Amino acid sequence: MHALHCLLVEVPVKISPGASAGELDRVKKETRAVALNAMNRYRGIAFDWCSRDDAGRWKDDFPGRGVVLGAEEPERFRELLNEYKDAPLRAAEALLWDLKIEVWAEDWKWPLVMDAVTLERIWKTDVLDGYAGWCLKTALKLVTGDYIFDARFFSVPDDSTKVGRETLEKALANPERYALVFVDCHF
Repeated sequence: MHALHCLLVEVPVKISPGASAGELDRVKKETRAVALNAMNRYRGIAFDWCSRDDAGRWKDDFPGRGVVLGAEEPERFRELLNEYKDAPLRAAEALLWDLKIEVWAEDWKWPLVMDAVTLERIWKTDVLDGYAGWCLKTALKLVTGDYIFDARFFSVPDDSTKVGRETLEKALANPERYALVFVDCHF
């Protein structure tokens, strides 16, 4: 399956005002290289293949090497960052809906409260084996910042799928220092 992943990256070089198209392309190439380098250690965890030169299947939506430079398009950068930064949380919430359906079928009380009784019940039964267990484990990975395929967002400055408050404030206030890199990932 393919999914579009968005990576927040600090631009590795300063962009001069009135930069030429060639200079902007060079910056985008270097910025994409930073993002891909950060992704390398997640091969086999978050993806098994990814587009190297552009946004792959989404290259029409994100031309220019799949990089949106805050210096070039500050408003689009801010809009896209605000759109994609919570993708891991939205994915976790969707998984909880599936989990709710699975555990209700087993007559579990909802909301599922993690206490000693619940942990013992999980230990003694197989209700969280299979899909229900995968939903719970994956949702927890997503909300704790693990970069997995379903996260679809990664903040390189924070080394996490959770963009830190300070990073977010800096990126929104100084978009010229940041970029979003879009990558077609497969798993």
